[in-house]
Amino acid sequence: MRHRSGGTFDDMRRAGLELSTFLELRAPDGGHDPRELTADHMHLFVADQRQRERNSLVSLAARGVHGKPSIVTANTRQRVFHRTRRLLRGALESGEAERLGLARSFIAAMPAPGQMIRRSRPPFADEVAQALADETNLAAERALQRALRGMSGGRPAVPPKRGPSRQVM
Repeated sequence: MRHRSGGTFDDMRRAGLELSTFLELRAPDGGHDPRELTADHMHLFVADQRQRERNSLVSLAARGVHGKPSIVTANTRQRVFHRTRRLLRGALESGEAERLGLARSFIAAMPAPGQMIRRSRPPFADEVAQALADETNLAAERALQRALRGMSGGRPAVPPKRGPSRQVM
């Protein structure tokens, strides 16, 4: 599996930490014997994550910057559900789940994360938007760009911004 960003890796790590910590605390033998895990264990995990989200409780395992306990939010719960589901489905599809004796019902009990929350930048304040659209300011910006182009041998002083990188590491 190739990951496109550190965020994907971090989300997968968090999902694994949350599930394994929960099983360590609530499953027979600390969850170390996959043959002992049932759909009920997954239902309990899901209920625990949803309660943590609803009550803004700390994560079972994840820590934020500087080791501060991380609060479970709708966003982090969705990421945990999404990556836990991907991790378990991958084990099922590869045959690893069967090799380990992990019940298909345990994997199937992991629900879809629901509508993923996308964070977008807040819009500019009205006065900022008006200043950006003001013809005087736009003319000054064009003049500045022409002057900078002259200083850089015809190339734009600041390279044009392209979309997010799609390069796979």
